[in-house]
Amino acid sequence: GYGVFHRTLNKYREVSVLSVHTNKSLFDKPIEELKYVGKQRGLLYRKLGITSIGELITYYPRDYDDLSEPTTVFSAIDGETCCIKVKISSRPKIIKTSKDKMVITCTAEDETGVIKLTFFNNKFITNKLVMDKEYLVYGKVICQYNVKEMQSPQLLSSNDSGHFLPIYSLTSGLTNNMLRRNMRDALGMLPSDMSDTLPEKYKKEYHRTD
Repeated sequence: GYGVFHRTLNKYREVSVLSVHTNKSLFDKPIEELKYVGKQRGLLYRKLGITSIGELITYYPRDYDDLSEPTTVFSAIDGETCCIKVKISSRPKIIKTSKDKMVITCTAEDETGVIKLTFFNNKFITNKLVMDKEYLVYGKVICQYNVKEMQSPQLLSSNDSGHFLPIYSLTSGLTNNMLRRNMRDALGMLPSDMSDTLPEKYKKEYHRTD
């Protein structure tokens, strides 16, 4: 099952540490040399014991969210966490609840129904919520008065469907989205000729052919 894949993936990622250590320069590069990592975020990483780019690469997820089989709005169950592929169907509405706090809402839909999306104190989310654009939303479903809602869902590209989303142990002020973006940049610094240590049989079994 999925738990087996999680344990297997981390097992073979640990094997790949040997390959990472062959590029010593990444362990000599301070974490602050990564794009979007300034002094403040660097201090947060240091709370996790991450001081270099190499150490970030070998900081493994504690779990994964499964985006391989998105459900539909109709099938989403109250109280359960799920992934749904939807299109934004209304422009974001901003409600200021106080001087420095706000609530942003919009609706999204698929062929089976409509779901309300609610975000808190995220002024940048309005630029990402594009009308008629398709996204994956991942979060806990709340159903009240026959209206389904996700509060503070993860908003992902529809191209992420079929993937596993890494979940990391964090510290206050550091989010999974921040860490994932920094991890992508760090992995991009690895030698292009590095081989994947995960055996082909596991890739095929869990549809991880990329």
